[in-house]
Amino acid sequence: ISLTWQGTVFSASGRLTAIMLNDNNLSGVIPPSITNLDTLLTLDLSGNSLTGKLPSDIGDLNKLVHLDLSDNQLEGKIPLSIGLMGNLIDLDLSSNSFFGELPVTFAGLFSLKRLIVDNNNFSGYIYDIVFNELDGLDTLKLEQNSFEGKVPAAIGNMRSLRYLSFSDNNFSGSIPVELGQLDTLQELYGQNNSLTGVIPAEFSGLLGVKMVDFSNNGLTGSLATFAGLDSLLYLNAAQNGFDDLSNFTTSN
Repeated sequence: ISLTWQGTVFSASGRLTAIMLNDNNLSGVIPPSITNLDTLLTLDLSGNSLTGKLPSDIGDLNKLVHLDLSDNQLEGKIPLSIGLMGNLIDLDLSSNSFFGELPVTFAGLFSLKRLIVDNNNFSGYIYDIVFNELDGLDTLKLEQNSFEGKVPAAIGNMRSLRYLSFSDNNFSGSIPVELGQLDTLQELYGQNNSLTGVIPAEFSGLLGVKMVDFSNNGLTGSLATFAGLDSLLYLNAAQNGFDDLSNFTTSN
């Protein structure tokens, strides 16, 4: 039987396993000593006014399963040590001021189901090596940052992905054909980038997709690839260069 009081959870042996201090009035920096709590499974500090950088040895919390630091005023680069948190299932860093590239050590987060880093100041390229081992992801939110270069083809290996958003960035080039392998995907958002080329024919494999938005890019050609997707409920392809509506009919 767990021993509890508000905001904390202890195991039967008296070891601290959860800190839930979300939606309070916390301010200041996250104390580096928090990384000494090496039995923590859950750390939720979201919805506060925390500032400063993440502790450089945050990876010492390698038993963590849930880490939510969203909706604060945190900044700086993500420490490389985060890659040591191989038990993480949920990681939410959204709505802060983190910057720089996503560290290649994200490849060590092989248990992740949800990766949410939207609404920050991340920039640069996302290399395939960052995502190569994250094939169990269910949710990937990259929107409202300043990522550039091509959308990582490795996302196509995330065969359990249901929600994917990389909108409102500076991604360019063609849409990876590998995304057409995401047959469990339900929502796909890539609007407000600088994507070019055509919709890949492989998108006919997105058999479960319901919502698609590629508006405000530089895409061209036909939308016929979406015609056979009976699950599709919403398609926004405004402000592109599409010039062919032939065969764009559905049975919906």
